[in-house]
Amino acid sequence: MVPGSSAGPAVSGPGAEPSSGAAVLGPAPAVSGLSAEPGSGAAGLGPASPVRGPSAEPGSGAAGLGRAPAVPGPSVEAGLAPAVAGPVAGADGRRNLVAAVLCGVLGLVLVCGAGVAAWQDHRDAARPPSAEEQYRRAGTLWHETPVDVLFPPRLDTDGAGPGGADRAWTRIAVAPDADCPAALPADWQQALAGSGCTRVLRATYTDVTRSTLVTVGLVFTPAEAGAEAVSGLRDRLPMPSGLGFDAEQRAAWTVSVRSDAPVVVYAVSAFTDGRAVKRPLTAEEAMNPETEGAVARAGLGHAVRAVAGAVEKSLGARVAPPSPEPKR
Repeated sequence: MVPGSSAGPAVSGPGAEPSSGAAVLGPAPAVSGLSAEPGSGAAGLGPASPVRGPSAEPGSGAAGLGRAPAVPGPSVEAGLAPAVAGPVAGADGRRNLVAAVLCGVLGLVLVCGAGVAAWQDHRDAARPPSAEEQYRRAGTLWHETPVDVLFPPRLDTDGAGPGGADRAWTRIAVAPDADCPAALPADWQQALAGSGCTRVLRATYTDVTRSTLVTVGLVFTPAEAGAEAVSGLRDRLPMPSGLGFDAEQRAAWTVSVRSDAPVVVYAVSAFTDGRAVKRPLTAEEAMNPETEGAVARAGLGHAVRAVAGAVEKSLGARVAPPSPEPKR
């Protein structure tokens, strides 16, 4: 014992006996972390050894000092990115929803628009044309209608002959559609100067006996002139010319001005033997029972009235086609 030192408890090293009162001095063993036994109040002193991390037993309040251990993060499988939930994902979802709604609305608008257009087309097609529309359309029939429709190859005029006899007519010639100056005589061109003239169509028929010729013509006038301008021609149109026979061979004739189409229908007859006729007759004169002469006896007035009437009937079917029957 050194004088002046205070006595204290003996520190027991690793090799000291518990009952010994003196400390045995010697080199201290290396300390790995905190090596105090549980319940011991003393810790061995000596050079510090490298610290490898906390080595305290469970229940110990002491922790070793050293580098903090790595904290494991969330496990991510190879090739897969972790799902991110947050404002970005929410904004994308809202944009997709808005786009889907807009596409749906646009599709609905397109479907509704197509349906309305189809309904309007069906309604317009089912609606009968007005008189003005019908009149205007009729002015285009000369280049839109087949020749066999306007001038049928065969005409059956039941009860149209003298005494109500049935007559049949066969078409033997069709002229190409022509300009008015090329197809009409000068007096007709002068009469049509006020209303105008668009096109002339002509065909010639003969009866079953091959004794009579009838030329029938369709003179189209401009639809813009109106029905009133054409109606004034009723009493001013002279005898028309024939197709296939000369002017001196003309025997009977008739002219009709339609009110539902810008068309003048005429017919003129002749004998097939080529004989000249001194005084041609109108159809009304030739059909009068009191009228004498070869023209009246041969029924040439009946002939022009029958052929012109049959062609007018074909024309009228194109001017005002029958309306479709309503569905039941």
